[in-house]
Amino acid sequence: MLRIYVDYREKNSSVHEFLRRNGVKVFFENLGTCDYLVSDRVCVERKTVRDFVKSLFDGRLFDQVSRMVAKFEKPVIIVEGEISKMKEVTEKISAIYGALVKLTVEMNITILWSSSSEDTAMVLYLLVKHEQEVLKRAKAVIPKKPRTVDVRSWQLFVLQSFPGIGPKLAEKLLEKFGSLDKVFSASATELARIIGYEKAQRIVQILKTPYSKTEEVKKEDILKFFKS
Repeated sequence: MLRIYVDYREKNSSVHEFLRRNGVKVFFENLGTCDYLVSDRVCVERKTVRDFVKSLFDGRLFDQVSRMVAKFEKPVIIVEGEISKMKEVTEKISAIYGALVKLTVEMNITILWSSSSEDTAMVLYLLVKHEQEVLKRAKAVIPKKPRTVDVRSWQLFVLQSFPGIGPKLAEKLLEKFGSLDKVFSASATELARIIGYEKAQRIVQILKTPYSKTEEVKKEDILKFFKS
């Protein structure tokens, strides 16, 4: 059965009702990072045209996008409403398109446009169907802290906190390397044999990059698009 995780903030929308009517099992969770979790690699944020434009200007969107990129391979933003309504929010249309270029080209964010909540629901349904039925991607799983002292459960939980790593890949990594210590000591090449090059590179980057209090995406680098 197809399934999708939906953030509690979306509970008042009609989107999840459409998904249920079309055979998708809906789970409500406090996702935080996004509004919908489609598979182990695809997350979706839904925004109206007005909120999309405002969040571009105040930097909220880029803070959120940086978190999506850090956790998922294929972040998607669905912008709901007529594109022409952007002019009702701001006159700096060229600045908006400049920011859109940065989102799509530099940050690899897929941006889809929808005219209504019904269309948004249809897009989500097709995304779920494509990921889970056509591509046979692993269904999204929300890793939760084990309630026991069972070491195995905690080992799996730790690995599932990395972007793109679900229960099956976590199990494969532990079976291959034998312990968390050996997984974390493995090279990107060794990890890639199990989980693929992109995931391996991301894990090594997370493990090796020195901690910094600054945002991954600096607001000043983004807001320059809105100064013209």
